[in-house]
Amino acid sequence: MKKYPAFTILEVLLIVATILILAVIVFIAINPAKSFMESRNMQRSENVEQIASAIYQYSVTNGTFPTGITSDWQVIGTGTEGCQLECGIEGSTVSNYQNIANSNTTFNGTHSFTQYSSGIGLLELTSAGRTSGSGTYTSPLFDAIAEANWESVTINANAPYNRELPNNGESETGYASGNMNMSGNVLLLHLNEQSGNIVYDSSGNNLHGTLYDPTKYLLNQPGKLNTALRFTNNSSNENGQLRVPHNNLLNFSTQGTVCAFVNLTDTSQRYAGFVKKGQLPNFSDEEYSLQMFTSSSQPIFNVVDTTGADNYVISSQSLSAGAWTHLCGTVNTSGSIKIFVNGVQRGSLTWPAGRTIRTATGSMQIGAQNISNSEYGMKGSIDEVAVFNRELSVSEIQAMYERRSEEHTSELQSH
Repeated sequence: MKKYPAFTILEVLLIVATILILAVIVFIAINPAKSFMESRNMQRSENVEQIASAIYQYSVTNGTFPTGITSDWQVIGTGTEGCQLECGIEGSTVSNYQNIANSNTTFNGTHSFTQYSSGIGLLELTSAGRTSGSGTYTSPLFDAIAEANWESVTINANAPYNRELPNNGESETGYASGNMNMSGNVLLLHLNEQSGNIVYDSSGNNLHGTLYDPTKYLLNQPGKLNTALRFTNNSSNENGQLRVPHNNLLNFSTQGTVCAFVNLTDTSQRYAGFVKKGQLPNFSDEEYSLQMFTSSSQPIFNVVDTTGADNYVISSQSLSAGAWTHLCGTVNTSGSIKIFVNGVQRGSLTWPAGRTIRTATGSMQIGAQNISNSEYGMKGSIDEVAVFNRELSVSEIQAMYERRSEEHTSELQSH
């Protein structure tokens, strides 16, 4: 009898395993569940198109929609689970379909100094993000269900970021937050001049200023909001400055606020002046001054009373060279003198009881303390100088600081 070679048990097992692997690969490739889903989705899409066409024909014929059809989003179908968007009772109204991307659940990606605000329906910076000036958010991936073309992507400003303060005492109303109330604004210098020696006041009061010593200043320099004015005073004995003539509007009665963005190239220049009302070298007509203190790199806000006494508050936060910093000083004779650095209060001094703020007729100096050529000039840039005849609130000063220029970068991907 003729003998034939047989398969070994190992060979049989290998063949069976190979067949199983091929079967799994074929099953995965075919993916019947996905095929069924795609088939059902295609049928649903055709049904929806037929319904939409019928509604359109009805509206053309009758001049109105069928009973029960409104501008609200409505559920079609009876599914109670496993829906891509939101399950519901057939025919029920679901108001949030049109804002399906604007929900706390949708914005459940990775946050860093950002948060979703249900009150305004937008992604925003947290308070820490507003202080640091930036934040990031990485969205999760979503199933688009079907192919679609993106016609446009719109990013709406929720607050007046990267915008100068409003001109002519006008107050903003068009933003969800951060609208600035410019009531009481007596001087507003955007410092966007390109040439010449005249700097224009945008408060509506026409308190225009004049620049002195053209060897000690530069126009059209990089600013925090648009462009800035840069002083190149190399020591405390140089005094390039912007001078605004006296006007009674610049005198404080019982309240006042002085603010500016500054970027110093040298923080060691003691008593360098940023904004000062008063011009005489002996300081006998000084009314108020936002300036540096000694060589400690700390800014101060000083208000002189009618006895000639200096009432100044020193910031607990020092300034850093080469960095833009927002400074504000406020005074209220029924309360205190305060200084703010980057929107945060950094010092306070109770106003002495029974005293009033000195009023005089000296000019206002920007970038120096006096009109003399040997008194405390600053070295660096200054931008967006604003003077108010009222005490701004903490929230107003925070909003003013948050107007500073920010970059928004978005990366959009689709698969």
